[in-house]
Amino acid sequence: MGSTKNTVLVSIVSTSDALWLGVCLKALDQVSTKIDVVVVANDCDDNTDEVCTQASIDVTLLKTEKRLGFAACNNLCLTNALNGGYEYAFLLNPDTKAHPQAIDALVRFMNSHPEYGIVGSIQIEYGDETWSQQNEWSRQTLGHAATLGEHQQSDCTFTWMDHSYVQGAALMMRLDLVKRIGLLDPVYRTFYEETDLCRRCLLASQGVAILFDSMVQHYGGGNWKASLKRHYERDRLFLRNQFLYYLSGEDSRRVMALAALRLFSRQMKTLWFHQEDVILPWWQYPVVLWSAMFRLNDVFRLYRRNEMIRSGAILPEDLWQIGRDRR
Repeated sequence: MGSTKNTVLVSIVSTSDALWLGVCLKALDQVSTKIDVVVVANDCDDNTDEVCTQASIDVTLLKTEKRLGFAACNNLCLTNALNGGYEYAFLLNPDTKAHPQAIDALVRFMNSHPEYGIVGSIQIEYGDETWSQQNEWSRQTLGHAATLGEHQQSDCTFTWMDHSYVQGAALMMRLDLVKRIGLLDPVYRTFYEETDLCRRCLLASQGVAILFDSMVQHYGGGNWKASLKRHYERDRLFLRNQFLYYLSGEDSRRVMALAALRLFSRQMKTLWFHQEDVILPWWQYPVVLWSAMFRLNDVFRLYRRNEMIRSGAILPEDLWQIGRDRR
């Protein structure tokens, strides 16, 4: 890596995503901002190494000895960014194609709006070279924001929308926030880890926003859609992590049990009607419940850390990330 002054560290996690990675790296070679690119080869069984070696842009390749989740892999890069003195880190999925001005817009927005700690790109349909068709995530997210009364804001340079979270597929984080809110949590493995990070950012009175001037094409779910087995694994983690996220966000432990019952009812409807892309058979749901119960200690640690963030305390390093990366 080169000098970190005015440089953004781009973190890409490849879990056998070589099919997408080449396009992703080629697009990054066209960005206008000075970047250092790190690809984490997450126990890959494809030619991710070869794609990185042959890329037209310099790539630092990190390899894991076993399959880790999105959180643990990105934390490798975020820790390097902290130690290297970077100001910003940009989390980017391999099944994306960034607009040449995407990263520059994010950096300029954050430089001129220090009240924001996390900002994400608006997502465009993968392959749309007109950069005009928002993908499903963008449409659903903006629709949800509208129901909450959130509206676009503009100044003389940018257009953005405050929101409760942005997706980790294209997320920029201000790294000096880590001592106040921590890193991504391996307890989630994959799903809800960036949602939790955004919640902590808001608890620390730092804004979270979607920037319309920064665009990234995103296919979405390119890995877990590859097979029924991966889809089931995705569903189990998605449902399990809802318990971790929603219960740890309660203001009082006394209401956690009631919140758990409400979530159980909601998830049964999700399973029955196959909502939120969930196709897991209902008879596999006890595995989800058992896994959530197994993580109750981590739920309470997440809850305690949220209380510390609300109080304005500086987090000890042992609370920067919670939970081991287990299924």
